[in-house]
Amino acid sequence: MEAETPNAQTTSTPLVDRLKQISRSSHNVSNGLVMARLAVACTDENLYTRALQAFWFIHTSISEAVEKHKDHPALKSIAQLSARADRKAAFEADLRFFRGEAWRTRMGAPSAPVKAYMDHITDISEKDPVLLVAHAYTQQMALLAGGQRISKLISSTLPKVTGSEGVSVFAFREPVSQLKNDYCDAVNALTDVLDEENLERILQEHVQVFELNNRVIGSFPVRTRHSLQAFKRLMPPELLVCMVAAVFAGFMIFLVPHFNKFAAWLDGLDAPTSLSGNAAGAENAEL
Repeated sequence: MEAETPNAQTTSTPLVDRLKQISRSSHNVSNGLVMARLAVACTDENLYTRALQAFWFIHTSISEAVEKHKDHPALKSIAQLSARADRKAAFEADLRFFRGEAWRTRMGAPSAPVKAYMDHITDISEKDPVLLVAHAYTQQMALLAGGQRISKLISSTLPKVTGSEGVSVFAFREPVSQLKNDYCDAVNALTDVLDEENLERILQEHVQVFELNNRVIGSFPVRTRHSLQAFKRLMPPELLVCMVAAVFAGFMIFLVPHFNKFAAWLDGLDAPTSLSGNAAGAENAEL
């Protein structure tokens, strides 16, 4: 029996699994810090609104590019799924909730990292539209896979958010599990449409998606006060009280020995004064 060649082994692996493998290798400490930054942004209304604005620009660019190439063999199924799970209107509903009816005029131009991402989408749309698969799949799966957790985080930390208002972008008309399965099936089916060279280029573009995302999230103006605020809002009150008590106890344990030394030092200062007083008393008695 002949050994399976590496190329045959690679192509027999579902494309979704290959995407997960290559993205896992790109998830380093830097990516973790960036995601922590995003979590902090979700606990502050102004920062979260900035995030909504940034990804509204990005999702709009991707969806319009995919729609433009909806007849492309590699994008036909993805375009149909993008229409079913369209997030553009949901982003706009959330921006309207936080910024008011005049949200378009109030949010201004996209930041430099967002503009760079949009320019990249325009570039590949014109020159190499098959790479749009990586962006459409990755961005939609991020909302489908992590959206419910982020929605709960926002609902529990932003006082203005009650019910579904403000988190529309995470609410899908269809069951999330069904959409995820359909996206995976559509991407896996590309192995019947594209050759290995094109599949490999989609894999590399998938890594590029994370790099572009990291630059966007890294540009959010997260300050120390935002991190402290997030810590306070995310920490259960009982645990926060216990932590404060523990810090205070630790401080006292550290302080007491030094206090005793300080008291002994003060006693040492009093001793000479007492001796000199006694000597003076004795001298007066002799006189």
